[in-house]
Amino acid sequence: MGTKRFLADVTNAVEGQCVRLDAEESEHACRVLRLRAGDAIRVFDGRGAEFEAEIVQARRDAVVCRLIRQAAPAAETSVPVTLAFGLPKKNAMEWIAQKAVELGAARLAPFVSERTVVHPADAGHAAQRWARIIRDATKQCGRARLCALSPLSTWRDIVAGAPEGACRLMCWEAAPSGAPRLAECLAQADARTARQGIWIAVGPEGGFAPGEIALARQSGWTACSLGPRILRAETAVIVAMVAALHSLGDL
Repeated sequence: MGTKRFLADVTNAVEGQCVRLDAEESEHACRVLRLRAGDAIRVFDGRGAEFEAEIVQARRDAVVCRLIRQAAPAAETSVPVTLAFGLPKKNAMEWIAQKAVELGAARLAPFVSERTVVHPADAGHAAQRWARIIRDATKQCGRARLCALSPLSTWRDIVAGAPEGACRLMCWEAAPSGAPRLAECLAQADARTARQGIWIAVGPEGGFAPGEIALARQSGWTACSLGPRILRAETAVIVAMVAALHSLGDL
């Protein structure tokens, strides 16, 4: 069993310092994992800092650990990848959040569009759970930087919010046969543009409406295909992330 990892405020910490886990992390350490004083753990701040540590006090409401040495977390992608996607159903959203974090996504940006089938109000109630899934997936996969979760927005906001200097691609399920494949677009992206970040958008279960395709193209986005088969929305998001990793040499 690998060393357990916990989120804690160690941004400006130094070796030898004692830090305290919050109530939720403390309860998980003591009640679920049954860790005790003297056990080795790792703590990270969600912004890139990580330490090897030793528990010196183990209570369900307050675990205190002593920082032993800085540790090297799992590497982030060489270029930040933002995944924008039409708001999916509950289970699909949770699956996307978990797998995208494991693969190294820098930001998740759910949006509502013309053909979204999920009521936006449902997302407001679930945002806290999504954040918890992102945190837990980060702990599991070894990253020390939390994937950002953007507030639910509209497709128009996504199109306008992506930096002009970024590589901006949208996966169009109804792309004509001559449309470029996502992998081709990623391979042809200018290195200078790619350094500004990669934004990949996937539509909701009903796909993108023609007007949404036109809006994105007018704003500098490139419409591309994920191949000849129709993928479920949540599958398309993960396939897009894997394609980005391959283009960056991170696989």
